[in-house]
Amino acid sequence: MHGGKYLRTQNKIRADGYDHLTLTYLVDGMIGLAGTHADRLRPKEVIVGDLSSPSAFVITDAEVIQLIVPRILFPAAAIPDTPRPIQHLRQKDAWCLLIGKLLEALFDGLPVFSRQDVLILRTCIPDFLAWGLNPTDSDSPITKGALVCRLRRYIEENLRKKITPALLAKEFGVSRSQLYRLFHSTGGINAYIQKRRLLRSRRALCDPQLAHLRIQDIADDAGFPDAAHFSRLFKHRFGISPQSARASSRMDMPPATNLSSQEMQDSARFARWLETLGTD
Repeated sequence: MHGGKYLRTQNKIRADGYDHLTLTYLVDGMIGLAGTHADRLRPKEVIVGDLSSPSAFVITDAEVIQLIVPRILFPAAAIPDTPRPIQHLRQKDAWCLLIGKLLEALFDGLPVFSRQDVLILRTCIPDFLAWGLNPTDSDSPITKGALVCRLRRYIEENLRKKITPALLAKEFGVSRSQLYRLFHSTGGINAYIQKRRLLRSRRALCDPQLAHLRIQDIADDAGFPDAAHFSRLFKHRFGISPQSARASSRMDMPPATNLSSQEMQDSARFARWLETLGTD
């Protein structure tokens, strides 16, 4: 990572909608955490960030290993939907050592991992990390968290379809009251589904690769067949209309002369990859 100041604001969060946790293991260099009175990340230490939460830090030229994990892959009982503050794991912390060694092993294994290896790791690593990132909640019911994780994935893969509490209850063998309790932190199952649909539509509206699509097409793909209803919900959640969101994203794009076509393609490709980390 090159030296400099890095700032993730509420405006940036609203613009890109990323909902991932980042685990950064410092191999060499220094990272200063803003707002923590000169707190510094030193070599062999780990910081856990949340892309849905504002953050600021200063970096000298540093060598890091970073793992980015979609929130929907974690057991919900341990990693709920609410934004997390930056978490600093120090050298004396056993979980710092374990997570650091894990990231080193993953980095070293990249040249030899098969697709099947990656699929297996994607299933087991979030469960392992959840215990280290939420150690004070050692009584969290992992079976409950696994169920919510399965529900999240199902919802994410079927947002375009009609999803009802009754359908989910039948599909997963739970009652509607259980569904509400599982998603209580987000206001209930219907509120969670609506949130995911709105976030999907916002990402699509801000994606230059999808600029050719009509807003109604994007709304349909996110599960909103009624354009007027979609527009009202979108403006209520984000404070601007879908049309304004698309226009703002175009104005925020750097001039074409500042980036080569290959750089623009790489940036768009990375954004699409980041959004699909939690899908099969």
